[in-house]
Amino acid sequence: MPRGPVLLLLLLLGSTLLASPLAAQSDDALIVVVLDPAGLPLPGARVVVVETGHEAAADSRGRARVAGVPPGTWTLVTSAEHLEPVVTYGVVLQPDRAATVTVAFRAIRSRETQIDVIGEQDAYIQRIPGSVGLVGASEIASSFTFDANELLRRVPGVHVRQDSGPAGARLNIGIRGLDPDRSRQVLMLEDGLPVALAPYGEPEMYYSPPIERIERIEVVKGSGSILFGPQTIGGVINLITPDPPVRPRGQVDLTLGSNALRIVQASGGTTRGEIGLFAGALLKQGDGFRSVGFGVMDGTLKTAWTPSPGRSVSLKLNAYDERSNSTYLGLTTPLFETTPGANPVPDDRLDVNRLFGSLHGRVAIGERTLWAVSGLAYGTKRFWRRQDFDRTAVPGRPYVSIAGRTSVPGGAIYLRGTSGSRDREFLVTAVETRVMHDWTTGGTGHELEAGGRLLHETADDRFVSWDAVVGGSPSLRDDERRPGTGVSAFVQDRLRFSSVTVTPGLRLERYAYARHILRKRVGGIPAAVDIRSSDRVAKLLPGIGLAWQVGPLATVFAGAHRGFAPPRVKDALTSEGESLELDAELSWNYEAGARWTPAAGTHAEVTGFMLDFSNQIVPAAQSGGATTTLVNGGETSHAGVEAAVGFNLAELRRTATGPFAELRLTWLPLARFASGAYAGNRLPYAPKHTAQVLVGWHAPGGCALRADAAVTGSQFADNIETAVASADGTIGIVLRHVVWNVAADCRVKRGRVDVRPFVAVKNAAGLVYVASRAPDGIQPGPFRQVNVGARFSF
Repeated sequence: MPRGPVLLLLLLLGSTLLASPLAAQSDDALIVVVLDPAGLPLPGARVVVVETGHEAAADSRGRARVAGVPPGTWTLVTSAEHLEPVVTYGVVLQPDRAATVTVAFRAIRSRETQIDVIGEQDAYIQRIPGSVGLVGASEIASSFTFDANELLRRVPGVHVRQDSGPAGARLNIGIRGLDPDRSRQVLMLEDGLPVALAPYGEPEMYYSPPIERIERIEVVKGSGSILFGPQTIGGVINLITPDPPVRPRGQVDLTLGSNALRIVQASGGTTRGEIGLFAGALLKQGDGFRSVGFGVMDGTLKTAWTPSPGRSVSLKLNAYDERSNSTYLGLTTPLFETTPGANPVPDDRLDVNRLFGSLHGRVAIGERTLWAVSGLAYGTKRFWRRQDFDRTAVPGRPYVSIAGRTSVPGGAIYLRGTSGSRDREFLVTAVETRVMHDWTTGGTGHELEAGGRLLHETADDRFVSWDAVVGGSPSLRDDERRPGTGVSAFVQDRLRFSSVTVTPGLRLERYAYARHILRKRVGGIPAAVDIRSSDRVAKLLPGIGLAWQVGPLATVFAGAHRGFAPPRVKDALTSEGESLELDAELSWNYEAGARWTPAAGTHAEVTGFMLDFSNQIVPAAQSGGATTTLVNGGETSHAGVEAAVGFNLAELRRTATGPFAELRLTWLPLARFASGAYAGNRLPYAPKHTAQVLVGWHAPGGCALRADAAVTGSQFADNIETAVASADGTIGIVLRHVVWNVAADCRVKRGRVDVRPFVAVKNAAGLVYVASRAPDGIQPGPFRQVNVGARFSF
């Protein structure tokens, strides 16, 4: 790890220790005393001043001190997990005087348009029996990013394999040494609902929600993930979008940058009586750092109707459209060394269209029970036309061009005058119900959550051959349909024994799937066929976690759970109509650690983890690169440590200025095949070390300066630990690299409009590096990108 960030972090930590505890504090603070429905103090509740955005969390006595609010008359919104938010109007704060307000919750929470995996309240997070990661709204807003990868790699234990497509449009996320290819072994959710093409049979992330419309990100890697499925191996990543605001609110973001990047986003909403509304629209386009042009349009509508306290119905609609020159084809080693920004196949074309709709209802039954029902349906089209090519010249075959150096065996790409289109359409429908009930027996508190889900998915997969690179005449080569039905049930009870919380849970997953081939090559010639096959898999998945709250400031936790992922349908059922009888991917996941929040603006967490796979399947997917020849990887072992420490001097001293810093580390000494042909070898794309350093300064006048570094250790690109790079770029070690980003912004108030101009430089050092050798050759990491823009809030 570079010495500079470490020394700077130590210097900033030292300044915190030397900071006077008697530092001046604003006298014109709001003191909010928060009580639960029983009239008891409620730690962790969050208080927000609507007009100014100032906020604070209640301490162990249920007291929230909101500092820095100017004199005036304000509106407060107080929220807490599982409770209906309380709006307090007309709170008067006079100059140089503190105002004390008491807020009492009366009803269980029902007004939500999404399902949380973690929740926002500090007290709730302290009781979670496992490691969690939160990327909050302020961190997302202040990063000025257009790429979700930048934020996700900040979470300890998360590794991102970058490719050259549109920024963040296709996530490749691995957790704790798991294969990052298309995030197959991570459960990806948006507002608690599935995102993948087909959650059971093809959980690939060829579509990812644009980071511009995400309010916060939740990451769970422990036993709490069994409440969500079907993937329970690597963990859960939940992308949360904004709810309708209490008061009228709007925002417009404008960004211009290198490589013709242009981003325009507008969003806004309000609540009038029983009806809440939020709408957002996004337009993002650019030439791409590797001449991979793209254009993205995205629109979202969320409504919430609350006819009475404890009852709500919400509707969410989303439409997404992407056109890009994305390609699987990477660079050869000679091409990367001479022209790292080259794109040998500029006519490759990917079209992704997605329509999504969900209906979510909540009913509070008394003050202890909440019943929720969700229904969803979404369809995704992924049409990808790619130019045909050869790695070596085939005698008698004509080529339209050659990229690379033919003098180096394997160092050239021979491009043909034909192309193939992989046209896939997916339809997913599901209904899910959850019941949450709180009660106390014999001094033991219970928070029970139980439910079930029925999900049906269908994949229509066609391969079309074209006699030209652009245009031409099509010929249908392959055609098949893959339907599947998944049924799941789950139950978890959080038992509270004074300062100890024990959380046992159980999940049942059953998936029945089929493959119906309508057309395939027979003797090398496409022909109509009728080949049908089917299979099913079912597993019972236990989990248990323990959290010991040593005090209001520290928690020790431990947990274990059974990891599960169903086999991909195309892997389990052959094109000859045979079932390979592949079992599900299964693992035992263990972790133990502690989290500590000694004071406002400071925190630390450390977690040790171990994953034992009894059967890890490495799918034969083209996107996987050099690991695609293996289907059943057998046993693998993973073990390591995650840690995070950070502070914010402004929050610690309750002032508006001061430094802040964050250090997040992952050490993964063990990530290897435990049996089979590759026993003892390290898993591909599982670096031993990753680190993220964030430092910055809140300056007077509402300005801020930030810098962050992402450190990624060396990693292999294949199963046999090949260190020397091949001429075609598909295998060889991926060397350690450090990428710096810097950003600066200021807040300027103009009447009712808050203007926030900014400048952000991604890869500020201009590092040219190999980010990946998959899917098919060297994928350079993003080059230096300079963005300028402004955010208008009103």
